Amino acid sequence: MNSLLVFLTSYGGLISQALSLVAKGIELGPELIKQIDNHAELMKQLVTQKRAPTQEEIDALNASIEADRAILQAPIE
Repeated sequence: MNSLLVFLTSYGGLISQALSLVAKGIELGPELIKQIDNHAELMKQLVTQKRAPTQEEIDALNASIEADRAILQAPIE
């Protein structure tokens, strides 16, 4: 459960960072938007199925979110 909380916090940070860039007029690429949408879809499926993600799912999602964060940092740097 602790790793799920870490994932949700990380995902929330990613969304916040993306929205901040959009508010500054920076356009997000279609691939990044698709990735963020995929994360949301997986969470929706987990809620619908009423199950917690496996550790492998959480690890994969966290790695994907970190990669997305690196992409979001690129326009800033």
